[in-house]
Amino acid sequence: MEEIKYEETKEINCTTKFPNLQIMIIGHNKSGQERPDIKYPCDWVYKVIGEDCTLLKNAIEECCAPAKVTITYSHASSKGKYHSLNAELVVQDEEQRLQIYNSLKASPIVRIVL
Repeated sequence: MEEIKYEETKEINCTTKFPNLQIMIIGHNKSGQERPDIKYPCDWVYKVIGEDCTLLKNAIEECCAPAKVTITYSHASSKGKYHSLNAELVVQDEEQRLQIYNSLKASPIVRIVL
């Protein structure tokens, strides 16, 4: 099996929009290096996965309130049981970013948050 090599980055410019997914980084990475320096306020995208699109959309809006969030459909699983939505918003600081992530993660509607 071919080894995958990742390019290490010290800083992320959140204003750059990624076509598929911007992964949320919490704490240190596996190699023990410090997380990148994120410049706030910045655009942030959460990929949220669950079974019911309508309930998932409502959960995202509730967890992100009062911030204005743009929700777009991303993908469905091959059997159509799971759906992923992208939730894009401007986060003002790390505290807000983590609070939204934890709220989404705690929701019984949400299966996975990336």
